[in-house]
Amino acid sequence: MRKISLFEQDISSANSQLNRTLSEKEALIVSKQQEYCRHLGWDAAACEAYAAYVEEQLEYREKSAEEILVTSEEGIRLVGSSVYFHLFKHSQLAPREKVRLVLDQLGRSLDEHGMLQLSGLCRIDPDMSPHSEFLEQFAACVKIGYPGGLIAASHPTISWEELKCVHQLRYYFDRQNLFYIRSNFKGKTDYEKLLAYSKQTGQKLNYRDSSRFHNRVRQSGKTMNSKYRSREGRHEQTNDKIKTENGLSEFILNVETGCFVSQWNRLKTVGGKLVFDETKESTVARMKELIDSNPENYDLTGHVGKEIADTESFNYDRGFFDWLPWRRAHDYYDMKPSGQEKFDSDLRKLAKRKWPFPQKYKECYRTARSIQKVLKKEE
Repeated sequence: MRKISLFEQDISSANSQLNRTLSEKEALIVSKQQEYCRHLGWDAAACEAYAAYVEEQLEYREKSAEEILVTSEEGIRLVGSSVYFHLFKHSQLAPREKVRLVLDQLGRSLDEHGMLQLSGLCRIDPDMSPHSEFLEQFAACVKIGYPGGLIAASHPTISWEELKCVHQLRYYFDRQNLFYIRSNFKGKTDYEKLLAYSKQTGQKLNYRDSSRFHNRVRQSGKTMNSKYRSREGRHEQTNDKIKTENGLSEFILNVETGCFVSQWNRLKTVGGKLVFDETKESTVARMKELIDSNPENYDLTGHVGKEIADTESFNYDRGFFDWLPWRRAHDYYDMKPSGQEKFDSDLRKLAKRKWPFPQKYKECYRTARSIQKVLKKEE
């Protein structure tokens, strides 16, 4: 798929036709943009819905016609934008076909180290929020389109490569979630920004989930102290899991520093630069680059490896009531694919091997207040 600007190509042609009215010019451009949608793989229902969406924007004229048309065209290429979600929601493609289309538009491929790389014409919208409707609808399509979970044995006719790409796409949603919180809210720490996000959006944060898989240790079988009578006893659980109200997006927080724990703090681009930079603009630019997935380029025995192993992961299932024997969706869609199915990249596989998760332990942090107490002691 070749990157072109339909607006730039067609607006001059439309303006040259002096006998046309403004609405006719706009109709010509919208028609061309519909063709672009079809070129990207959208069905007729989605394309028709797109035209109706743009026409409605033009009718109300809250912005100039030129701005509306340019913004709409840009939105076609931003996965998760309001324009893109309109296409996704109104498309009559089957759920699995929708998931495949998103991956194809993002330019999915697995590199030599088994990591999903995205290099397509479309990219994830840098303004998409962790609680966006698109993420909820996409997760629903995964569950409907892949009944039985992202398990190879459940889908003998689906390629292992496809299942692995669907699984790893979650991590790119994670990256966007971190970026959204860090770039849109004020605070001295990631946690303060997360609280600001919660307050401004009305999202109630969920602190109740276990963080066992995000507090990995050097040796397998190590048991965390469950009494917490001393500083040393409590210190071993340093990370807590915090989820959005819908249970899909999650953040792993170091309760002693207030910083997010994520592989995206450590992963580098193929050019050797960290993905997250000091400025919003440079980070957005680096999010378009391929990721260096070679395990040899990372020190997985130290803090880098631990953070890659401890990282968060967007959930296709909410995980509510998953302790019930007949309700194991979170296990099948989110946990087993990275565990027994081995759908993670070589980098994460090796990091988790060097940093196995501990035996069960008592969670220390179940509320915002319990975390705030630790942060105040550390100040």
